[in-house]
Amino acid sequence: MTIRCFVIISACVGMSFALSAWVTASLSLGVVGLSLGLVSAVLAAWHWSAKESTDEISEEREMVSMVALFKQLPVLDETVLANFAERAWDITFEIGDDAQTFVAGCSPLFVIKTDKRLYTVNHTDSPYFENVDEVVGEVAEMRMRHVLENHQSWISIDLISEPSDTDLSEEYALIGQLLNQFLHQDGLAILIPQQMRLIPWDKSVESALVGSNPLKNLSSANAPVIPVEDNNPKMLAAVECARAKWPQFESAFEAFMRDEHRDESRKFSVKTQITYGGRTEYIWMIVTSIENQIIYGTLANQPVALGNLAAGDRVRVSVGQLSDWVYPDGGLMIGGFTIKVLSDQANQKANEKKMGT
Repeated sequence: MTIRCFVIISACVGMSFALSAWVTASLSLGVVGLSLGLVSAVLAAWHWSAKESTDEISEEREMVSMVALFKQLPVLDETVLANFAERAWDITFEIGDDAQTFVAGCSPLFVIKTDKRLYTVNHTDSPYFENVDEVVGEVAEMRMRHVLENHQSWISIDLISEPSDTDLSEEYALIGQLLNQFLHQDGLAILIPQQMRLIPWDKSVESALVGSNPLKNLSSANAPVIPVEDNNPKMLAAVECARAKWPQFESAFEAFMRDEHRDESRKFSVKTQITYGGRTEYIWMIVTSIENQIIYGTLANQPVALGNLAAGDRVRVSVGQLSDWVYPDGGLMIGGFTIKVLSDQANQKANEKKMGT
């Protein structure tokens, strides 16, 4: 493996202008951490050894790439990558660059070639963003901030060459299927550089990645977590209103539970304060029962940083800990007192940022 990597990295001459121009263009779009010389060398090695030509790569071509962020970089070598690609795409791969379909390279850069496509896989043991603190400062949502602050490594899959009549949704579907193989190993989030979208990892992300159009369907099932000052008067008033009107929720929930023909898709939810390991979050839970001023239920969202607690876990809290509640009634949602405050705050910040630009 060491010899092969040395050969690939050393084969830096003879690169066609089109390949070099495309790499330069893709770097200008913000592919962080890529080495132009290293990528050019790998592509050159493939260019010389491929048994048949592929479509010419133009510097005008749109970059197609997806990135997975990790706290700890998964172990990766040619064999592991080939196994992942075979499971994702149902294609047999050889190790080395002298076959029709192959996986070659070593960390931090690998190449995958199918009969119609060429990919690079970046395997990088450092933060994706060089200026992490600045990026975090621009993000208000706490779940995304947590991902950015805690990720220490990343893996990207970049499409280098594809059939001329290809559809972008098909290309992203193929990349998503492969990237999903890595995310089973404690992935934190998916990043789509072309759209500057960061999607924290949850089960809905996995479903989207293996679907037919991940670019369209990727979104987090978790509610956004927005920080609010403890002394925010509007938030304090909203919480007070929710607690004052709690009997309305309790009566509606009891009537729902007494109904033998109740629609189980109706969810009665409360937002409550939960403390774990010295950290406190306000999080939504789906109510399953209320007894003696104690609310029992399951976490509706994935916590940001509450130890091993996860969406779906059973929890119980006192009524005095709730800060909001909501339930459906016909076509209306009743409650949601703090939701409006958070929405107004987000809109205000967006307007301020817009005015600032």
